[in-house]
Amino acid sequence: MKPSTPYSGRPATLVPYLLAFSISWALVGALILWIGNASLFLALNKLGTPWLDRLFGPLTWMGDGVFFAIVCCLLTAWHRRSGLAAFAAFGLSSGLAQLLKRLIFDGWQRPKAFFADRQIEIYQPGGVELFSYNSFPSGHTTSAFCLACLLAYFFPNPRVQVSVLVLAWGVGLSRIMQAQHFPLDVLAGAMLGTGSALIIRDAFFKWRWPVATVRSQKGSNP
Repeated sequence: MKPSTPYSGRPATLVPYLLAFSISWALVGALILWIGNASLFLALNKLGTPWLDRLFGPLTWMGDGVFFAIVCCLLTAWHRRSGLAAFAAFGLSSGLAQLLKRLIFDGWQRPKAFFADRQIEIYQPGGVELFSYNSFPSGHTTSAFCLACLLAYFFPNPRVQVSVLVLAWGVGLSRIMQAQHFPLDVLAGAMLGTGSALIIRDAFFKWRWPVATVRSQKGSNP
């Protein structure tokens, strides 16, 4: 039996979303292999302008933990079980990202340190504090894709699923354009966030928890 979604009380499907995610993820991965991680970063970094900085600033904030927490609170007010699942996914994805960053790949350089060692100048957005280490994976991208996958599950509408996927990739791109991460960091964060969301989805709506329904349908909030 397919896991159930609180959206309209009908069986949920993530197949279109996951198919689009898989294709886009593979394309980004192929681009990194073809051009090279550092070379692709430089190619994108050269496009940086103050105007684009104003665009990517809000986008990168959508991968911030504060934004994720706000969405979790809104989901909890709408449907408690969905909100709890979102909080759990936030904790899992963030915890795994920090574990990888600080214990396993703690010495990995971010673009600032990497290119400074090679005496290569990069575009640095104004008003953005650039860090030097703990590059892999991108935490903002992890959060963005975790949230996108959850929303695609809660609201299985093709337009919603496409929109959240595009926004998640936008967050990942913003981390590159703001000189905080390499493309490979973003690619890893996208997979980590999506995987975390799928684990929590199954834990809350398939393995142990009963079918959840919207309050307006049953007259109560489970």
